[in-house]
Amino acid sequence: MYSYIYDYFLNHKKFEPILAKIETRLTDLGLNGKFCKQGLMQNIKDATQNEIRRGVKSIIAVGNDNTLHNIINSINDHNIVVGLIPINFESNNVAKFLGIPFAEQACNTIAARRIEEIDLIKANSSLFLSSAQITSLGTILEINNNYSIESKENGLIKIINLNYDNEKISSTEFKPNDGKVDILIKINKNKVFSREMVNNTSISLKELTINNLNNESLLLDNFNKIKTPVKIEVIPRALKIIVGKERFF
Repeated sequence: MYSYIYDYFLNHKKFEPILAKIETRLTDLGLNGKFCKQGLMQNIKDATQNEIRRGVKSIIAVGNDNTLHNIINSINDHNIVVGLIPINFESNNVAKFLGIPFAEQACNTIAARRIEEIDLIKANSSLFLSSAQITSLGTILEINNNYSIESKENGLIKIINLNYDNEKISSTEFKPNDGKVDILIKINKNKVFSREMVNNTSISLKELTINNLNNESLLLDNFNKIKTPVKIEVIPRALKIIVGKERFF
């Protein structure tokens, strides 16, 4: 049995036709379950945990990347299978990377039930699936308690699990199920008429600590900000997730 956790923004009337098509398609495919629509005083965490207490083993996020992020941070049972029905093209980078089509077409992916086990990244007490980032200036990376890297130049440091931005560097092949997190340091280089970001270095590792001397926060999954210092740890193959045939890994 499935539970479909709807994000609150789907209460807007403009989404009613899309949701009706999704629910009809799920019924046609025999994917029966409970539709958990969030009210003003409800939240995704409570809804997800209530469904798990009911014994549900398949939780489907209906919404976008933020919906999935909240559900992942609400699950404490590694046997739960997670799926995603993305509603629109905006804020759904994870769905594209996982090869999941949009709206009612995603129901076919749920029905096919191709399950991959991929890594989750723990940042202090929070989890993230795709990536995190922080400005490079004043940021110190403590690597496995053995050595540290400090950047004194403007740029960006990215902690990558799902490489949906298609970052490229010759020495690194980003994989979401290798038990490692990939750190990409990108430094601004001035040109005469423009400023471009160029890849400086990339490393793969299992854990590190991030601190920023300027009190900059670490942004998780383009959604959740947490203050440094942040301890980053890889939880290998911690998430069972339904993917599509056209996934990028």
